[in-house]
Order: sequence, then structure tokens, then C-alpha cells
Amino acid sequence: MDILSDYAPELLDAFWMTIKLTVLSAIGALVLGTLLAAMRVSPVPVARWIGATYVTIFRNPPLTLILLFCAFGLYQTL
Repeated sequence: MDILSDYAPELLDAFWMTIKLTVLSAIGALVLGTLLAAMRVSPVPVARWIGATYVTIFRNPPLTLILLFCAFGLYQTL
């Protein structure tokens, strides 16, 4: 317990920084998500294309990678 009391100020500062980063990330995600959703339903074809491209490139690979890892991993394991 002595180590906790030695580093208590640094731990509290780190915890407060984590809270601030969480709030800023949530605000940024809300703004970016709202902007991309507006672009996806926009009547302007270029905006629709940019929104769809962003979603396709940056949002879909995690699912694709999970499927690939499962396919190759299960194939190797079984």
C-alpha cells in the first residue's frame, strides 16, 4: 500500500487525463458520425460517395479481418 500513497498524485492526474480523453473522443466520434451519416443520405452524389467510401474502407475491415483470422485460424487448428 505504500506504493499507492507514493504515486497517488500521479495516479489521480492520469485518471483525470483518461476522463478528459474519453469525453473528447466521444464528442469527436459524435461529430464525425453525424457528419458521415449526413453525407451518406445527402442528395449530392459526391458527398454520398465520400461517405460510403469512408465507411467501406475504415469501418468494414475489422469484420473482414475477423472472418479471415477465424477462417485461417480454424483451418490451421482443426
